[in-house]
Amino acid sequence: NVRPYVIGLVDMIRETARLIIAFVMVYLLMYKVFGALSSVVASLVVAILILYAVVKHYGIYVPKPGFTKELVKIIFKNTYIPLMITLNSILLQSERPILTALTVSTISTAYLSIAYIPRSIILQSSGAFTSGLSAKLLRVPSRTDVEDILRISLMINIGMLFLLLSYSYPILSLFKPEYVEALPLFLLFMFESFVMVLGNFFASIAYSLERKDLYEYGKGLINTPLFRIPLAMVLRAVFSILFGSLAIYTMYNVGVKDPILMALPYPLLWFISLSLIHI
Repeated sequence: NVRPYVIGLVDMIRETARLIIAFVMVYLLMYKVFGALSSVVASLVVAILILYAVVKHYGIYVPKPGFTKELVKIIFKNTYIPLMITLNSILLQSERPILTALTVSTISTAYLSIAYIPRSIILQSSGAFTSGLSAKLLRVPSRTDVEDILRISLMINIGMLFLLLSYSYPILSLFKPEYVEALPLFLLFMFESFVMVLGNFFASIAYSLERKDLYEYGKGLINTPLFRIPLAMVLRAVFSILFGSLAIYTMYNVGVKDPILMALPYPLLWFISLSLIHI
């Protein structure tokens, strides 16, 4: 009894509940930070209850988890792959705290955070397509599915690219008028994110078509995309953050004060690293 739309339905309800609860807690009741955190927790509780009700309503079979000694052994031997993905996530979140520490100020960090807008919009929108494609390829690999989803993804993301480019000034000034000065950072992240959409798309194909993990584990997966892609992502993050931090440290010590220039090395090196890191 397969209902693939159930997760999408629950996610939509969760996000709607989160916005409503946040509006009530933060805007009406003025609970500020506590209200924002509470809205996240409350929306997750709502999502769990809705998911339970939907599963019961449709009679969806949920297999009981079972572990054997051999399965636990395989999980532990494969742990290095999700650890690489986790390390990459940590590195992606580290540049803003490092920038704040190096410049002893939050001004450059504020400009950098605003410039993240295109990265968030473009990469998150592409995730919906890659997850759907991965599910199809895991079941029955099809060239037609790849071509169709690539075509749709490119159409939407190219349109989004032009929209962000056309409305970059209004988007930036929406937060503060002076944030329009972050346009160079905004544009670098925008084009980097568009290239990353293609990279993530083909990475999801490589993940899905790899079958070696069905009969091998541990060190046997090192030469597969399951390990090589996360490794390339970590190397790219280390390159961008390490050399970006060195550039910022040098500029700070020679007396550079412009907050945009101080934040520029990170998006510039993220963009350059796309051509330096090969899977």
